[in-house]
Amino acid sequence: MNDLKKELKKLPVCHTFLFVKESARCALTFNNKRRIGVMYDRISKTINDDVMVQGFAGRACGYDVSDDMVVFTNIPSIERYITMVESDFEDTKEFRFHGSSKKKRKLTFNHSSTYSNTNECDIVEEKDDYEYVIHNEYFDSMSSLREFLSKPEVMSMLKVDKAPRPRDVRNGLRQQCGGYAVSARIPRTGKKSAGLTSDDRLTKGAAKNISSDLCLQGKTICVLALPVYESMDTPPDQEVYELRYRKEA
Repeated sequence: MNDLKKELKKLPVCHTFLFVKESARCALTFNNKRRIGVMYDRISKTINDDVMVQGFAGRACGYDVSDDMVVFTNIPSIERYITMVESDFEDTKEFRFHGSSKKKRKLTFNHSSTYSNTNECDIVEEKDDYEYVIHNEYFDSMSSLREFLSKPEVMSMLKVDKAPRPRDVRNGLRQQCGGYAVSARIPRTGKKSAGLTSDDRLTKGAAKNISSDLCLQGKTICVLALPVYESMDTPPDQEVYELRYRKEA
């Protein structure tokens, strides 16, 4: 599961397929769900509704979910679960679960008799304490970006005592990438910084497809400076910098 979480943190540079073999159900949260376009749940010959609702359909719930995400699953299982929830878990006769067959009477934690509803007022939604902002103007240089971050009102907004100083693109990496400013902070599937090339540079348009909370969900980094180009035809020394930061919601 750690490998799966690591893969979901990476920003895919092309359509990427991840195969999850019966190991992501129940209590596993998928972060960065906005990077997921399609999820496909395998359906076995014997369908148990409790398994289906805890599969990809369940993993697609919560916050940070794209409106256009598509989940292929067993729709009747979801409908029966909704019916059960709306009945305050009293109407369970149609819901299929482990232990519901005539041959298998063993009670498990999945048995519907163990289900109970909490009062709606007691349900605590999973919530992010921060708002992730992409600054509405580009900076011509890293020094001008740092000067902006050193303003007292900006430091107060970020709730920091010392102005953040985003790092410049390493000279060695710039040379490696043909003079282009390529950020090594962006996770790229199957690539480390030593494998980056000029093809990995960002344009303003490509940066818009990157989630605003990229690299900012930990406690250490509160700002991110991304070098971007107007287009792929822009000369190597004409990058500008896009500023991203987080602040308390």
